[in-house]
Amino acid sequence: MTQIILKDLCLDYIVQTGSHSLKQSLFQAVKRPLSRHNPAPAARIKNSHYRALNQINLTLNTGDKIGILGRNGAGKSTLLKVLAKIYTPTQGTATVTGNISSLFDLHLGMNPEATGFENIVNLGVMRGLTMRAARDLFEDIAAFTELGDFLDQPVRTYSAGMTMKLAFAVATAQAADIMLIDEVIGVGDAHFMEKATQRLSSRLAQSDILVLTSHTNETLQRFCTHGVILDQGHNVFFGPIEEAIARYQQIKPPQQPR
Repeated sequence: MTQIILKDLCLDYIVQTGSHSLKQSLFQAVKRPLSRHNPAPAARIKNSHYRALNQINLTLNTGDKIGILGRNGAGKSTLLKVLAKIYTPTQGTATVTGNISSLFDLHLGMNPEATGFENIVNLGVMRGLTMRAARDLFEDIAAFTELGDFLDQPVRTYSAGMTMKLAFAVATAQAADIMLIDEVIGVGDAHFMEKATQRLSSRLAQSDILVLTSHTNETLQRFCTHGVILDQGHNVFFGPIEEAIARYQQIKPPQQPR
């Protein structure tokens, strides 16, 4: 059975102390989460951590389509990376049952000197496919991206849009039990965006659990049935997506006049 169970989950980031300000330290050190498997040196633990997730309790089962709402820095992307098993909780547990497909950091692992076809294999293997299974994606990805002969060329010759098309195509080449999406990424022109939306919708329909972050209410309403509101690392609400959106609007800071 596909399932996600978070129990008293906490995650701390190491923050350098000393002459740096907190903001400077976070920018320099926030990419290194503090965990059981990545402890900070004793001399730097004292007063040098930032709690990005605090006592998160959540159970998701087959059929759950969840949107995560929260201000920048609330812990949305951090939570996704815990679910993707990129980060290990500092405290508590995250039990994830089912294979995972994540749509964030799509360019991670892409080699600009390798061809498009070679990168399909590289990215596919990074996502858990065998080399043969990755090669079996060639025809589908070529048709979807419409990159043609460019797939035989080094990726460094691609435009930013072409590179994103290739990365998106590999990430959505196959359905997974659990799909994790950090913002639905705009890729290409209107024609390709329509294809990308249809492809993503098809993959989501085949998945058991969706966890999505977005700042766009339309996206949340389209793909999600329930919402989680994170505020300063705390889970402050879980319920139907319409109610989550309404409650989040109440806690958002007022916009500054232009």
